[in-house]
Amino acid sequence: MVLRPRLNVRAEPPEFQEPMLQQHQLFGLQKADEGLTFPVLFLVNALVHKGIINQHQLTPEFLGLLRERDDHDNVAALKDFWGDKLPVFDACQRLTKALDRVSPKLLRCGKDRSHNHTVEVRRLVITPSRAYCLPPEEELSNRLLRHYHHVADRFLRVTFMDEAMQSLNNTLNFYAAPILQELMSHSFKQKTTVQMRARKFMTSGFHMSGRKYSLLAFSPNQLRDRSAWFFAEDGNTTVESIRQWMGRFTCRNVAKHAARMGQCFSSSYATVTVQAHEVNENLEDIERNGYTFLDGIGKIAPELAMEVAQRLQLTADNPPSAYQIRFGGYKGVIAVWRGDSEDGIRLSLRPSMKKFDSDHKVIEVLAWTRFQPGFLNRQIIVLLSSLGVSDAVFWRMQESMVGNLEKILTDSDTAFEITRRSCSPENANTAALMLSAGFGPGTEPHLRAMLLAIRSAQLHDLLEKTRIFVPKGRWLIGCLDELGILKYGQCFIRASAQLLDPCLVKHDTKIIVGTVVVAKNPCYHPGDVRILEAVDVPELRHMVDCLVFPQNGERPHPDEASGSDLDGDIYFVTWDDKLIPPSKKSWKPMDYSPPE
Repeated sequence: MVLRPRLNVRAEPPEFQEPMLQQHQLFGLQKADEGLTFPVLFLVNALVHKGIINQHQLTPEFLGLLRERDDHDNVAALKDFWGDKLPVFDACQRLTKALDRVSPKLLRCGKDRSHNHTVEVRRLVITPSRAYCLPPEEELSNRLLRHYHHVADRFLRVTFMDEAMQSLNNTLNFYAAPILQELMSHSFKQKTTVQMRARKFMTSGFHMSGRKYSLLAFSPNQLRDRSAWFFAEDGNTTVESIRQWMGRFTCRNVAKHAARMGQCFSSSYATVTVQAHEVNENLEDIERNGYTFLDGIGKIAPELAMEVAQRLQLTADNPPSAYQIRFGGYKGVIAVWRGDSEDGIRLSLRPSMKKFDSDHKVIEVLAWTRFQPGFLNRQIIVLLSSLGVSDAVFWRMQESMVGNLEKILTDSDTAFEITRRSCSPENANTAALMLSAGFGPGTEPHLRAMLLAIRSAQLHDLLEKTRIFVPKGRWLIGCLDELGILKYGQCFIRASAQLLDPCLVKHDTKIIVGTVVVAKNPCYHPGDVRILEAVDVPELRHMVDCLVFPQNGERPHPDEASGSDLDGDIYFVTWDDKLIPPSKKSWKPMDYSPPE
């Protein structure tokens, strides 16, 4: 027997200074094909990146089929194409079937967007070695996309991820063998070069299907998700002109400057335009002991609040008591108060709400006061346990929640209570109405599917986040007592029940009186859990589904609770005696003052 010599393989670790794929390979169709528009080319790229078709199947016959039809038909057919889970071997035949299935008459009718606040956004995922186009998704619009609606298709949201489509981190975010962990611990050079690759896209942009995309801006939330907005300039609209229209940003701090620019990308509903003479921009702030007690909170006249509610198509009988808004360079919450409208002032804002200068005068609403059921989470449970609440209390609440969820498909009464008490209206209102009308999960497949989704979502959150339903609890938007009636240590709460149908169910509210527990996520210190006394104040009864804090005291209660403020923060509140610590007193709050 002849022994073969050992085969020695020497391989150098991959370098990422240059992309492993050239740009024409990275993005697929690099140049705009004559006769095909960008929306069509983008979806063709998406099909190639998903692996449904390959570049060799992009034959003249395939592209010719697309040229014969208009964009409406092509976009609908390619989206239908995208739904395939397996590769297609005859792309032309599959495209022909998709085009035949499209109803031109139905598509050309289009959507009536006169009262629609949504927009389609194209997305691109960039990994260390390649890129993936994703079909446009319809989502809530923002200030930039509304103003530049004529070039909305030139905006692109880009996300940087690793090859496993996980968040791009310096550490492994999945289980790996010890030998792999050891190798990765010494891969500083590769991490640096991957960062250089991402930086190249951020600084120099990239070309795709005949367009040059450049970095526009990003919000703090997008930064945490490794995401940013890019824009493809045309002859009239440039990245610089968009930034100038957004406002005048004078903050020299890089992080704050980026956050101010990202404020214009907050998903919102455009409502009412307010003229300059109707706005008071100098509403008095209260500063004491280095704290701003009214940080982020303003006022809105009842008449203007009703106009905003009508634009949002909310019920006129029970309009919201407060709105989280963006208005020009202002951000925060505006609560309904009477008094200023007699002078022609309909909107009153505080200097603490102003982040930059802008000429934009439309009230953009991000959220409003409404029924939001209360849930514990792991952080709040740990802190309440450390404050003396028995662990058996949480165990019994969890068992009760799981037991009810197990009966959701067999007991209509239990299903109705779950959909009405522990679900947000937008998630379960239809199911609750069907149950109240006599439909049952055993006979109605659509209702059964909705109840299954509710059960799966709540059990998933219970497993992942320990979200335990609290019947005597709510999530409430923080507001302020503008009248100065509440004393330090007090609060006002008027909580509502879920409103199924204004025509069928009367709006029911309850004023909470007694000791309550208040917390805001994230919370890590026992002092973040505040024990307050809820009192009934007739002058504040118009404030529904708000947690009204006092303006008196040495330190504002919102700042004591995890260093929060009143610019839209949501607080967990419970008046369940079993969840109130035995001492009924708050720990000394942590100092959240920023370093000088």
